[in-house]
Amino acid sequence: MTEQPPLSSIIKRRRLSLFGHIARMDGEADANRILFEPLPKLWRRPPGRPHSTWLENINDDLTSFDMELLETRDAAQKRPF
Repeated sequence: MTEQPPLSSIIKRRRLSLFGHIARMDGEADANRILFEPLPKLWRRPPGRPHSTWLENINDDLTSFDMELLETRDAAQKRPF
């Protein structure tokens, strides 16, 4: 009726855009380190938090491109500016 794309596709596109910005950051940047360093072994999400993490959502978004998280990070770093 409004000829607008579905809200889910807008959210997916913006989430991947933010991921691309973070993936292209310097490896020493806090956001980059937090995103790509493994979680401590005994870490658990606090009660009441969603079961899926932001990275799990990114992985789900990337399945439509047949890419994995680390492969996408490398591709983002090689992107010409």
